[in-house]
Amino acid sequence: MRYLNRVLTFLLTFLLYTTAQAQNPVQFSFTQEAAGTNVVLKIKAALPQGSEIISIKKISDDVPLNTQISFDSSGLFLLKDSVTEKGVPRQRTAEDFDNAPLTVYADSVEWRQTLQLQSADSAYVKGTIAFFVKTDSSNNYYEEPFSVKVGKPATVAPATNMTSSD
Repeated sequence: MRYLNRVLTFLLTFLLYTTAQAQNPVQFSFTQEAAGTNVVLKIKAALPQGSEIISIKKISDDVPLNTQISFDSSGLFLLKDSVTEKGVPRQRTAEDFDNAPLTVYADSVEWRQTLQLQSADSAYVKGTIAFFVKTDSSNNYYEEPFSVKVGKPATVAPATNMTSSD
């Protein structure tokens, strides 16, 4: 009987946790374009109205709210430079972190990473986007894994639509 109570308690806790966890409101799309002998992977985040996503720019070690894009290591491509972002930035403060200044994007933001492919004509680029989205008065944390196939500039159309993995 005690075992059954533990199982039921675990199942109830799991059910409450999974239903209370918010769904990721951000829609990601991936495209690529040729840049000389390199490929530029573009990651676009589209947000619902009234939401904001925090910039990749790190404020300080004391304010861990910035978006982070990490790429799995692979022998098939090299990261060139760092991730850049394009969009219409807005400034606001993080009330929970002594009103530290934050750069946020409403509607959408695009991140760009230049890649140099090695010997292969194409490669799968895998990674994770870890980000905070402000909806109403709370900052919610999400992680979005992705895996996209990119090709060398000679084999790349001007823009190829790709999606994240679920």
